[in-house]
Amino acid sequence: MGEVLGLAGGLAFFLYGMQLCAEALKSGSSRTMQRVIERMVHGKIRGTLFGIGVTLFTQSSSATSVLVLSMVNTSIIILAESAPILLGGAIGTSFTVQLISFRIAEYALIPVFFGIACGLFARSERWKMGGSVLLGFGLIFFGMEMMAQAVEPLISHPDVPAAVEWLAVRPWLAFLAATIFTAILQSSGAMIGLLISLSIAGAGHTPRELLDVMFPMILGANVGTCITAFLAGIGARREAKRVALLQLILRLAAVLVVWPFSRAFVDGVMLLGGNDASRAIANAHTIFNVAATIVLLPFTLPLTALTRKLMPARGDDNEYLSVSLDPNLVSAPGMALDAVQRELVRMAGLTSNQIRDVPLCFFGDSNARICQQIESGDGRIDRAYAAVSDYINRVLGQRTTRSVRELGERQFVCAASLESMADIAVKNILPLAKKYARLGEHFSQAGQNEILTLHEQVMRALISLEDALAHPDGSDWARLVAQCEEISQQVDNLRLNHLGRLVSGERASGETSAIHLDLIESLRRIENGIKHVAASYLTGQKP
Repeated sequence: MGEVLGLAGGLAFFLYGMQLCAEALKSGSSRTMQRVIERMVHGKIRGTLFGIGVTLFTQSSSATSVLVLSMVNTSIIILAESAPILLGGAIGTSFTVQLISFRIAEYALIPVFFGIACGLFARSERWKMGGSVLLGFGLIFFGMEMMAQAVEPLISHPDVPAAVEWLAVRPWLAFLAATIFTAILQSSGAMIGLLISLSIAGAGHTPRELLDVMFPMILGANVGTCITAFLAGIGARREAKRVALLQLILRLAAVLVVWPFSRAFVDGVMLLGGNDASRAIANAHTIFNVAATIVLLPFTLPLTALTRKLMPARGDDNEYLSVSLDPNLVSAPGMALDAVQRELVRMAGLTSNQIRDVPLCFFGDSNARICQQIESGDGRIDRAYAAVSDYINRVLGQRTTRSVRELGERQFVCAASLESMADIAVKNILPLAKKYARLGEHFSQAGQNEILTLHEQVMRALISLEDALAHPDGSDWARLVAQCEEISQQVDNLRLNHLGRLVSGERASGETSAIHLDLIESLRRIENGIKHVAASYLTGQKP
């Protein structure tokens, strides 16, 4: 019983260490990640290298597959571009296994000590994040040592040699068992780590005998880890769900290619690994994934076509609205807020459409229809605001850096301001338009021209805001603030012009005076919302 508890405890430390590393690294990810993605994913070689890099960064090929699914779900990349990244992710996770195989567990408590010290005493958030990474790595190797010690008495059981011989002649059963166990753990690294722990104990078997039995399990571990992408695809677009199926097809294709040559493959691995069973397992895992990538990379397009054939198109393939808020990105705050930024651009476009049609409510031929369109559009913006604000709250509920929190707060200000601008159009300007229609009088020609000119200036500022939100780091927010201040000064001038017409006794200005003044003041409030957003991002640009 003690051995079983030791094995379970070691596995728990191992999994928690991997999770701690992944969360610390992801929470420190910056907004530059989005630009790296855009540059790296186009092209098979670059996509493969990107997959390797992301997996090394997150310490998990499962995390990479979830990231790829999210990118396809939000139309950052297409399905065909995801295949090289998935292949690269399999290579990336083998590097972690290589590190595990070097048996540095006796030094595991050193990074644990420094990791805990950084967490307790460091003031800088970067140092705290670094401490979490150190602690995670230390727990990975500490868990490996616990598992190795726990399985040593179990391996010495007299029935173990017979079990090894039984599995040796039933490789498909070993493959299936490893696939199921990896699917439960949702970590191929944990499964390979467990195999390395078993190999360290040995039970009197030669490294060659152990690798003969464990090689099908290595293949099973690579297939079993696909379950994470299937779970992450629940609720996603059909195109994103195809990512999970494509990953499974890639892994199964690799197994089918290698399986007939398993004995020759093991012979080649043993030439590299010598008599060290743990190194042989790590080398087998690495060589298999590198070889699979080399063989399958030229065939990613046919395999993608096969994926589409197995999961044919449905309506949602053509109904996708550019909604970027993917729940799978919440645990990576930097990338999640990149998604929020794209959603803010979309939200700004909806707000611009609302305010663009405002003059038609007063001067158009189909006033009632335009008013109805603006009212229905307000509901879309309200739902967008609710989704964005909820998403930001979930992201900021994660462990994040100060810069990420400040960006999230600026984005919340932006979303609230855009929603407020749309409300001004519906709750302030539309009632004025209906009152204007009931009154049956018209603005003076000079007043009408001034309103249209002011509206045009506000629309230019809104378009500038939408463009700036698309590239927030490189935008001239100070210029947009100055543009808004000019509009505010223009409103003051228009008020004086209108009062001048009233004093001169112009009848048209007198009949519609209150509506005129309220309308230009409502447009000024929209301008104030734009300026509020610009000032918030301007503050974030200052060193």
